[in-house]
Amino acid sequence: MKWHCTSLLAGLIAIIAVPAPAQPASGSSVLTTPHFAFYSDLATNVHDALITAATARRSEQPELFTAGVHRACFDGIAASDRDGWTRAVEYYTAGRSTRLQRVLQRLELAGLVQRDGLSDAADRQFLEEWAAVRDAAAPAYRQCRWPAQDAVNRGWIEGVKPLLAAHETTLGEQLPALFKAPWAGLPFRVDVVETALPVGGDSARPDFPTLHILVSSTNSGNQDRAALEVVFHEASHFLAGPWSPLSTALAAAAEESGFNPPGDLVHQVHFFMTGETVRRVLARAGEPSYTAYLYAHKLFSDRFRDAAARAWPAYLNGTRTLTDAARDLVRMLRETLRPDPPAVCDDCAAWNQPRMPFKIFGNTYYVGPAGVSSVLIASNAGLILVDGALPQSAPLIDANIRALGFHTEDIKLILNGHAHYDHAGGIAALQRFTGARVAAGAPGVAPLTAGKPTLDDPQVAYANSGFPPVANVRGVRDGEILRVGDVAVTAHRTPGHTPGSTTWTWRSCEDARCLDIVYADSISAVSFPGFRFTGDATHPSLVPALRASIAKVSALPCDIMIGAHPSVSNLDGKVKRRTEHPEGDNPFVDAAACRTLAQTMSKALDARIESERAAR
Repeated sequence: MKWHCTSLLAGLIAIIAVPAPAQPASGSSVLTTPHFAFYSDLATNVHDALITAATARRSEQPELFTAGVHRACFDGIAASDRDGWTRAVEYYTAGRSTRLQRVLQRLELAGLVQRDGLSDAADRQFLEEWAAVRDAAAPAYRQCRWPAQDAVNRGWIEGVKPLLAAHETTLGEQLPALFKAPWAGLPFRVDVVETALPVGGDSARPDFPTLHILVSSTNSGNQDRAALEVVFHEASHFLAGPWSPLSTALAAAAEESGFNPPGDLVHQVHFFMTGETVRRVLARAGEPSYTAYLYAHKLFSDRFRDAAARAWPAYLNGTRTLTDAARDLVRMLRETLRPDPPAVCDDCAAWNQPRMPFKIFGNTYYVGPAGVSSVLIASNAGLILVDGALPQSAPLIDANIRALGFHTEDIKLILNGHAHYDHAGGIAALQRFTGARVAAGAPGVAPLTAGKPTLDDPQVAYANSGFPPVANVRGVRDGEILRVGDVAVTAHRTPGHTPGSTTWTWRSCEDARCLDIVYADSISAVSFPGFRFTGDATHPSLVPALRASIAKVSALPCDIMIGAHPSVSNLDGKVKRRTEHPEGDNPFVDAAACRTLAQTMSKALDARIESERAAR
């Protein structure tokens, strides 16, 4: 897992009434330096473990004490201790707390909030109830997990100790000078825990000057020299709050240009500034080359990383003011998506006709052109795009996403149905623009990376079959689940049309109604003239694979089916019905749609087989 901090600052914590700094939490720090006090605290780690167990349970993943050596220990402890842990996981899984109350939990554990000082009786009651639940879970955790985890936490702290000894003074002086804001409330408490979900590290601030930091000791992104950047990045949230000079400069530049930046631009620049400062300090000290986290893990969009690398070093070098750097960055970010050269085919012009984007159901939207589908799924942590249509479709998809009120730059994951120019053609440009991950069925990785179908593709012989190559494609297995925030998308291998063809499914909710949505990739027997699906001396029959794929699509839970080409799911007819009867039932909801598609494709395959036999 990669680290990516979450800041819980500003208005959320400002409403916490704390009359004076609370008393320090029990226990002594493992390491205290001028800027940080590192703790490996039992109660905080119990809280972290319960959050992790509840998250695993909600996503039906293995959780602590359900397998292996931990299960053996758990089964051997007192029944009352097991019950205390089990009830606590159930309590955390139910998730009845508000966001503010979840922040209060960590601040109380850190000694930065006094329960009796809170003005809201509901918050006081919640913390009392939660503490009792957490305390009941502690014996099981203490017996079966804590000794090992405490050792890992202390090992992580021991690893960051020499880095701080060598570089803390320099970074502690340079960062407030660059952010143009002073430190206060040092040393900041850093609680080291196992996971620090959801992203491996975050910070929270009470309403007096200090900061609380959580950091994962096991997250792969937090190790070695990156640990130095992690702790100073989190600490720099104190310097980059909503009313900081950095925030003010970026807001003024955006307002001046009439530009609405995607995402949290302050946080993105904060990432660049801290990481680049750490990189420079390490380099000046003669350390081996270090790549700042922003670039090592390709956070945010390619466009932002490129713009920051061009606009911000001049400010760090002292040759541009903070105001100038903010203006330079905003100007560069206003540059538009750059498409690749267009594909040329008989149907390309008709396929790429503009189509107004629209909601299909819940968090699912159609954003593609007229003749090839592209679907947007909105999560609470970014966007997912299914297919990129033609190379020349990328600007149209970008415009459609923005017309719906979303930012294309917020796409975190692009999924491909199959590697043909009319479905994968726009992916390279969209990936460059957004920095999104790209995923496809495992056999689809090679053609996407090469920008052309593989030799076992029935359409490889077409002269115009190439498309812009896609970088860093992840191959997924049948049944694998990919997640962005609260959205889980499942891959279903459906080979035949191409070797890597993959159908994607997810759940979408609208109010209290949740439905199964299927993006049905092509399961048609379409090929270059002369190719035989029934097989010949050059390749085996593809009929069994296609029949299995057709049967798989037919059997999927399917309330709404979206085809790789809109005509497959009669999209035009459904849009017309919705337009004519806006108050009627959603025309896209059709529990028989996948079975109907399968029946149609099965008949077409039978016809293809007969024609090939007749041509022998």
